[in-house]
Amino acid sequence: MRAQWQSHRAHILAVIDLLTSAERDALQRAASLSALTRSQTTTSLRMRALPQTGETPVTAERGDGLTWRFAYSRSAESVTGNRLGEDFLITAQRDGTLCFALCDGVSGSFYGDIAARFLGRALVEWLAEIELDADLGHLQVALAEKLASWTGAASQQVNDHAIPTHVTGMLRSVLESVRIEGSQTVFAAGRIDAPHPGANGKVLLAWMGNVRIRIWSSHGERSADLGGVFHDSQRWSSRSGASIPTAHMFQEALKPGDPASINRILLFSDGLSSLGETSTTISDAAVRALLADALESPSSDDATFLEAWVGPTPATLDAKSPPPPTQLSVKGDVRRAFVSWASIDSATAYDVELCKEVPILQRTDATSKVFEQLAPGRYTVRIRSRIADEVGIWSTATVVEVVPGATEEAGGPCPTPGARGSDPSEEPEERAAAQEEPAVQDPDEVGAKRRLTIRDRLAASRRLVAVLLAACVVAPIAGLIYWLVPPEGLTAPSAVQPPTAQIVAQAAKPSGPTLASAPPTSTLRPTPRPTVETSVPGALAQPTATGTPSPTARSVPIPLPTQSQELTPTVVTPPSPAPSPTEAAQPSPNLAPTQAARPSPTLIPGQGTPPSAVATPTGPPALDGTYRVLPGDTLTSIAQSVFGDATRWRLLYDANRDVIGPDSSHLLVGAHLRIPTAATGGR
Repeated sequence: MRAQWQSHRAHILAVIDLLTSAERDALQRAASLSALTRSQTTTSLRMRALPQTGETPVTAERGDGLTWRFAYSRSAESVTGNRLGEDFLITAQRDGTLCFALCDGVSGSFYGDIAARFLGRALVEWLAEIELDADLGHLQVALAEKLASWTGAASQQVNDHAIPTHVTGMLRSVLESVRIEGSQTVFAAGRIDAPHPGANGKVLLAWMGNVRIRIWSSHGERSADLGGVFHDSQRWSSRSGASIPTAHMFQEALKPGDPASINRILLFSDGLSSLGETSTTISDAAVRALLADALESPSSDDATFLEAWVGPTPATLDAKSPPPPTQLSVKGDVRRAFVSWASIDSATAYDVELCKEVPILQRTDATSKVFEQLAPGRYTVRIRSRIADEVGIWSTATVVEVVPGATEEAGGPCPTPGARGSDPSEEPEERAAAQEEPAVQDPDEVGAKRRLTIRDRLAASRRLVAVLLAACVVAPIAGLIYWLVPPEGLTAPSAVQPPTAQIVAQAAKPSGPTLASAPPTSTLRPTPRPTVETSVPGALAQPTATGTPSPTARSVPIPLPTQSQELTPTVVTPPSPAPSPTEAAQPSPNLAPTQAARPSPTLIPGQGTPPSAVATPTGPPALDGTYRVLPGDTLTSIAQSVFGDATRWRLLYDANRDVIGPDSSHLLVGAHLRIPTAATGGR
């Protein structure tokens, strides 16, 4: 190794000997300048990058003429899933100079945290090296060149990034396809050179995307000077560079003692959009409260902010939060909730939160609130006070029950953000106008709510594929099982039977007195016509399969009406027990719509036939002494229909073993079962 180093050194000396003295001096000056730059960026430049693996509480740091504070919080989903956040904040400080960059990785790209980390570090290093005395146009061109040149190294990091081994299948294929498009991020960066007595300072800001920047002077806010161009569509990609030709930039001198000079700068990501509503410097406690609100929000996203002051540190940073309101009183009513509390000294407003599943937050300057148009159910209510932009401590949550109206039932859908709250002191006209006034939403907030992470989309796709695969596998199996073994009790409407199957087989008049306890049943009795002889086994008038009367059968005349003959309904008192209300209320599926409203036909027993032997069959009996099996029929249901006793199903099975087979629970729909003659005479 030493021999190789000596050979390499000799080669370098030989090259230097060939240079002229002027070239040698220029080379030495370049080496000295390079060493000075590396020394400034590595030794005196103190960098701090907030980790993306966890939360950073509100922290303040001070330098020469500068004070800054920052905080970082991942989204609720990232915290629950123990994943990296996609926001990245880095600062670098030396000798009264502060460089900073806040990058927000684009969730739809390949691991947006990669681009956020890479670009954040590259921007801070570039800002630390440039001279702020340069013209703003030249700085824009220089930054555009840098943004284009950084794509090579960033693409290498994207290509080298290993997808976790537990990610397989379609999810891995999707990630690989997204890798080709690269990792993307939006950013806001800047540099502040603090002014000193007799020397002006400088501020430079650069941004691309929807990371917001706000600036103030002693006269008030000056954010309008930035142009208000903060669009989510403008971003930087590790594959293609910037989506716009040049980044937005702002530069201004900082003059000591000039009240018009910028003395406060605020940067925040879209997850902490509530900082866009503040107008004064709020305390650390208030910032912590806003971070907690962002974490609990339904549209929770990574929340990061950086705030810097030129000059003395504001005294309000260490202020205590206003106390929670006391004497809280809540009352539920029909689709309304009434809330009241005791006033807090110096409080300028109050936040009232009503929550069932989605929190509804309303602000008022009164000490009472009415929430209207609420769905019935249990809600929790809590209140906090505000003193200017200072956010107080939440009160203890109190439960309130909202009752339904006269025609409603409790447990309706959870309230939507459209459920409005009102002050009791409002006039009816003002409340009506407020109800009709459409809500104005911040475009950045709407964009934040619509953003979905790539993991969310992939997880949803994976769940959809799993459901489709399960449906493709389970549905054919279920259909095959249903075809092989139709479940008992499941009935299906059959085809309309011929007119002869709907004719009541009228037997001889019953002997003995009529049962007074049995309700009368309307039965269709045809007028006298020429008759045919059939064999009636016992109580049921049915012919045998061959048409020849069995020894125990008797001949009964059955009148056959012609096609044009009308059936005259008559009321008779059946000796069999009356059907249950449920059965009586269900029309036969074999009847036409005009026939379904008519009473079901009832068999009339013959002389000396016990009443228990008469029943109304489920399926219409055929005239050849057989019973046609309908969908859903079982031997027990047929025995109940034919014999009036479900326990006599074995008589049917013994008489039809050749048709049914060894499995008595399996009946072939459409098969004709013989009615055993052993049923004659009853049980």
